[in-house]
Amino acid sequence: MRFGYFVYILICSTLVSCKTKPDKIINMGVYTMKIPKEWKKIELNNIDSQVFGILTGDGDTIVSDYGIHIGKFNETVKVFTKKQLFYYTKVKMDTTGLFSSDFPEIDQSQGTFLKEFYFYEKIDGKVGKIQVAKKKIGNTGILFYKAFQDVYSLKITSKNLSDSNKKLFIEAIYTIKFKKPL
Repeated sequence: MRFGYFVYILICSTLVSCKTKPDKIINMGVYTMKIPKEWKKIELNNIDSQVFGILTGDGDTIVSDYGIHIGKFNETVKVFTKKQLFYYTKVKMDTTGLFSSDFPEIDQSQGTFLKEFYFYEKIDGKVGKIQVAKKKIGNTGILFYKAFQDVYSLKITSKNLSDSNKKLFIEAIYTIKFKKPL
């Protein structure tokens, strides 16, 4: 009897926890992407690149920027020795936002003090660098740097997404389909 009850609870919890799939495909110029039905594409104006926005159900904005002058992710934070930071404080230098460590080279190379995790994924044949906020504060997105004709880049990013929107956005990133030829 207990085993049957356990299996029933396991099946019910599995069904409840199943993710809902994005159910609307939007055209973002050079690519398409599946997004939740309640999210909306919005037009944004820009001079030297193709920019669109996606408005989530909670009012967060995801920005898609395609062009030549697309910036990279800022994935390094300078880490100082504790002795250096002590000296800067002693000479009354503003040390707000500076980090110190016993092993600054290691912590800097490993991104210990960054607000985001970074990793690479191949999506529809192109390698993109994915950025995911470690907590609620931080950026989440993907960058295909100079992945189109070795000149054009695509960056899709958002700041400070809720956990649920972050999860849905990452799921949507994996549904990107690029239009041919690129």
